[in-house]
Amino acid sequence: MKMDETKICIGIDLGTTNTSAAYSTLSVNGKISVEDLLIRQKGLGSQRTFDTLPSIIYIKQNGDIAVGREAVDLKDNSIRSSSEDVRYLENVKRYMGTQQKFVLDGKTYTPIDVATEILKYVRNYTQIKTMKSDYYTVITVPANFNTDQRTDTMEAARRAGFENVELYDEPKAAILSFLHEESEKREGRALDISTKKRILVIDIGGGTCDISVEDVVERNGEYVFTHMAVGRENLGGVDFDRRIGDELARSNLRGITLNDAEIASLRDMGQKIKEALSDSIDDFIWENYDGDKAALYEQPDWLDIIAEEEFECSQMREINHQPINFTMNVREFVNAITPLIYQIEEIPAANREQHEHNKNMETLIHTTLSDHDIDVDSIDVIFLTGGMAKCLPLRAALYELFQKPIISPANPFLAVSKGAALVNKYRSIEDNSKDLMPNAVMMEMDDGSLKTLIKMGEPVPVEKTVEETFKTVSGSGVAIRLFEGKNEFDSGLRKINNLYRITFSEAQFPGREFKIAYKVDKTKRINFTVTFPDNGETYHIDGQIREGK
Repeated sequence: MKMDETKICIGIDLGTTNTSAAYSTLSVNGKISVEDLLIRQKGLGSQRTFDTLPSIIYIKQNGDIAVGREAVDLKDNSIRSSSEDVRYLENVKRYMGTQQKFVLDGKTYTPIDVATEILKYVRNYTQIKTMKSDYYTVITVPANFNTDQRTDTMEAARRAGFENVELYDEPKAAILSFLHEESEKREGRALDISTKKRILVIDIGGGTCDISVEDVVERNGEYVFTHMAVGRENLGGVDFDRRIGDELARSNLRGITLNDAEIASLRDMGQKIKEALSDSIDDFIWENYDGDKAALYEQPDWLDIIAEEEFECSQMREINHQPINFTMNVREFVNAITPLIYQIEEIPAANREQHEHNKNMETLIHTTLSDHDIDVDSIDVIFLTGGMAKCLPLRAALYELFQKPIISPANPFLAVSKGAALVNKYRSIEDNSKDLMPNAVMMEMDDGSLKTLIKMGEPVPVEKTVEETFKTVSGSGVAIRLFEGKNEFDSGLRKINNLYRITFSEAQFPGREFKIAYKVDKTKRINFTVTFPDNGETYHIDGQIREGK
């Protein structure tokens, strides 16, 4: 879809933990304006507007669905009562593109259902409701989202009532927002791209860590991106919260078996402690370093400096019907989250459970660079964004590991939605930029072998025709079965869930010859064209949502 830069563009960051939205306009004199869309929500007994919407839904006893801050309040009330069932769904973005189902009160919810409720809420409780329908909507996704995850995101947007929808990768949106902010500064720009810069983008939000390497240069006032690498891990703020909660349990609750509500309470406590200690560190930096984080974390003894301030956070929770006061200081906080940043275990994980336990940012970054033959010394700067960008111990660790300057947007929580809203105002980025396929896509052949259609790292968009001639094995239609992974020998190879098939209107004899062509668009979604040479019949196949997803 070629977007008109004069039209309003709405950008939505459909995040794991929080969702935000923004919109851009173009004045008659060519000035670009981008504004956050405030979202009206119920919270603490009143209604007011916020710039983020918690990506959570809560199913009330009467079946009504609460979204955002109202859902958070209801969740907080429920986890304080160890006898009440867990009635909320959060962090569901991690399951997009899968057949995961959640059952509450006998009703089944899918990741698409939850995403639909969140997007519907954004559409109904912001200024979007008063806009004319003639606008574009750009929804961001992790750069490494596969074709299932992208198709499911588009389906959620369709169900929520959005039209003229495009998908855009989160790392590129964050950088675009940052470059736009920089372009409005007369002096003191943090990034000079008059010559090409190689940027390691680390977008770590509530549920995922998205790694991207972008070569960026400004030519004649236009930005040119060259996408060099992409990697992703289900590693984000919720994992940090869980590690903190686990450490609090280890220190205070030995030998005590926790129910679901109490486990949820510990994770919620981990989030609150993480945020409170991060705020205390930020205040200290403003008071002592004029807000310059690098002036602190570039010092080898930065942790000792902060620890001397004796920052700590306490939370009172009821466990086994007994009130317990949980306390954590800065040094304990850093020790709790360190395994998620550094590669502690050098032995490769033998299964998914071990991988989940051993996952860390250092391994993810080095693996991403290695998979795409990128030397770490070629990186000029680290661009850190997402909610976890506020965590100074994370910044300090990244600086220690890579010794590269670290820059961030003014507001990491809102950078992605603002960048998405700007996509149609900087059309040169899409016209001149190159993108890469995050994973290889393979088609299952009749003999059970796999044929690679698109290699990992192959530039997209791309159109090709499969050389082989195929024959129908069924008289009812044709089904194309796909797999994805690094290559056909990848131990993590997975079957693509969405269906690619055609159904004949009338039964036919098997053995009819046909050819297959395919296209991967710039959003990295794949579609097929099946042609029968005997009569010229042609069918176009997009990925269909599998029934029950």
